[in-house]
Amino acid sequence: NEKLQQLFASFVFDMEQREYVQEAIEWTFVSYPNNDLCVTLFESRPWGLLPLLDEESRLPTGNDAHLIQSFYTAFSEHAHFTVSQLQKKILQFQIVHYAGAVTYVGDGFCDKNKDHAQAHALGFLASSCIDLYRSVFGVTSRPAPSSSKPPQATTVVHKFKSQLANLLALLHTTKPHFIRCVKPNDTMSPDVFDEPRVAEQLRCSGVLEAAKISRTGYPLRFSHAAFVHSYICLCPGVRLPPTDNLRATAHEIIQALETGAFMQPAQPPVVLATEPGRPSFQLGLTKVFMVLSVYEQLNSIRESLFGDRVLDMQRMIRGWLARVQYRRCRAAILTIQSTFRMVRIRRAFVQLRHAMVLVQKVVRGYLVRIRIWHVAAVRIQTVLRMHIARRVVNHRRVHRAMRPVVSELTSVLEYSKQFEMQNSPDTGGRRTVHMDEFSDEDESEDDGIVVGDSDYGWMGRNGRQSSSANAAVAYEVAVERSHQLGVCFERRDDDGLFVVHSVHPTLSQCVDIQSIERGDILVAINNQPPLVQSTLDLQGPHGTLHFLPPVPLLTTFRFDKPRARSSGATPPSVSSNAKAVEVLWLASMTLGVTLRMHPTLKVPQVGQISHYDNPGMINLHEGDVLIALNGLDIRRVEFSIALGLLKDAARPLVLTFESVVDTYETSKLTLLDGSFLYHVVWDAGKLGLALSQTPTGLYPKVVRVNQPGTNVMTKRQVLGDIRVSRGDKLVKVNHQSVRELPYSELLHQLRHGPKPVILTFQKRKRPKLPMTGIR
Repeated sequence: NEKLQQLFASFVFDMEQREYVQEAIEWTFVSYPNNDLCVTLFESRPWGLLPLLDEESRLPTGNDAHLIQSFYTAFSEHAHFTVSQLQKKILQFQIVHYAGAVTYVGDGFCDKNKDHAQAHALGFLASSCIDLYRSVFGVTSRPAPSSSKPPQATTVVHKFKSQLANLLALLHTTKPHFIRCVKPNDTMSPDVFDEPRVAEQLRCSGVLEAAKISRTGYPLRFSHAAFVHSYICLCPGVRLPPTDNLRATAHEIIQALETGAFMQPAQPPVVLATEPGRPSFQLGLTKVFMVLSVYEQLNSIRESLFGDRVLDMQRMIRGWLARVQYRRCRAAILTIQSTFRMVRIRRAFVQLRHAMVLVQKVVRGYLVRIRIWHVAAVRIQTVLRMHIARRVVNHRRVHRAMRPVVSELTSVLEYSKQFEMQNSPDTGGRRTVHMDEFSDEDESEDDGIVVGDSDYGWMGRNGRQSSSANAAVAYEVAVERSHQLGVCFERRDDDGLFVVHSVHPTLSQCVDIQSIERGDILVAINNQPPLVQSTLDLQGPHGTLHFLPPVPLLTTFRFDKPRARSSGATPPSVSSNAKAVEVLWLASMTLGVTLRMHPTLKVPQVGQISHYDNPGMINLHEGDVLIALNGLDIRRVEFSIALGLLKDAARPLVLTFESVVDTYETSKLTLLDGSFLYHVVWDAGKLGLALSQTPTGLYPKVVRVNQPGTNVMTKRQVLGDIRVSRGDKLVKVNHQSVRELPYSELLHQLRHGPKPVILTFQKRKRPKLPMTGIR
């Protein structure tokens, strides 16, 4: 115990103060209790307690009384050895230890110090087969017995000293930590705390002096490298030197910590690494000394900052790991998706390739069959076209053969008609009109032009009749600017005259188109010799056919209507019971009509109309039947052959359709621009219309209709019941054009002329009527 106390004092007091001196730290030495005298009392040679006991035990006549007397004689003056007279009589003595005085009884010292174990017994145990015995009693290294000296007996003191020396040598090689056990009382009773006894133990064990030195000293010390490594993270303004001069770096860190220029905690107050009364840091030659309170503060701040940084690092690492995991999952998903899509596309490709191979097989087979059938089809088409050509040639031959007969028959009919006119009784100049043929009742009332009864006859100025019965009748027809006449002329090869070959009312925009008949001769255009430019590449029986194009300006055409026609009567129309619609298919335009086969007639029928760019398309309806191409009747031709003729024919081409719109027995006409002519029969009373002469137009215009207080007016229209409306033009009276009649004379004739009278009006807008099927 004394040796351990000496070791404790050496470490706690002496060595610590010696380290302060070695590190050149300013330090005031503190006195502390020392037990060196007590240790010397036991160990000093040759006059120590243990050496004397060992010497007495080796003597053959040594005994306890002689030993104790030698103690009295040797240590009577020693400060830690005391003995009284009474103790001398009973062989006792007292030693003052660091913990207090202890009384020893000398009986049995020598006997207990001797080692009575026999050598052969120890050897027997050392050679045992049990490992425990061999390890305990095994002889490690005994010196060989000398032949000159007998072996000395080993004593307990000798063994104890050697074991204590080994223990102290081991403790000096380590940094020991001391634990002091304090007895609360000497009676070993629970819940009893003897304060004087505890204070005495603390004082005797040196704990109070150790606490004093620790309080006045620096219990924590670091090497320069360890201090810089531990606390440079708190001082961002300090940088590591390029050399190994860490003492200067440690000095900068200490200054930053003492001034508060280091990383502070997030929450106030500001921490200052100082302790009142003394410096918090001491910079030694190789170490840095620090007080405990400052160390705890700095460690708390560092752990807090490290905790935040560790959380940041963990967050970043976890984020990086999550991103790596996400990229791996995404790569795996993309691999799965690409594999799945590849398999799906591969299957689709295989199916598509199989389908394409099948289609190629079918198409190649079809092409082979077409190649085989082509020769037969060409032969069939050749035979059919030869048959059609023979029929056309035969028809032309019959037509040429019938011309003289038709001409003679026409002359006979004209002569009979003139004879009847000469022998017919005079009607007194009054025109007779059958009311049930031209008009029906109307609910419109008017107070326009008031006309009274008169015997004034009506005579248009368009026709100038010669006194001779066989002389030609001359008349004029006017066509407005950009309008089309709708007449096809045939220029004779023999005399060069332009003779009307065919009249196409549905391709005309002239209100006087009904005055022109087949066989009339064109005499002049604007009082000049006629010069007709063709828009139709056709060849007639007597010469080239010319279809008159639209006129650029207001143009007047003068015709002669011969009494005796040399070319015979007008050929019959291709449509006798229904309204015929003609369309001029231009070379630069598509037809704009889809044709289908009529379910019963097996002829081409209009299916759908896509545009109205060709002249005459405005009068075409869905369901109309194609009956003629350039006047050639195709109603008896098969549907496929008719389509072939339509495809191979040269354009421009005149197509004749049979309209599905219901018609009337009265004269009717629809012009090319969509306007149409209708008739009104004026019986008597007020007409209910107000007319006005236009400064630029050729015909008077209706400006007011149906004013109250008028009588009833009856009328018949071409395309159904249509009332007279504002903007309509009065173009004919009793089928005679009023273009050249002065406006005042026209009003006089209307007011004072005989009644009933037939008025022909032109309406610009075309009515929308339901389709009633094919007539």
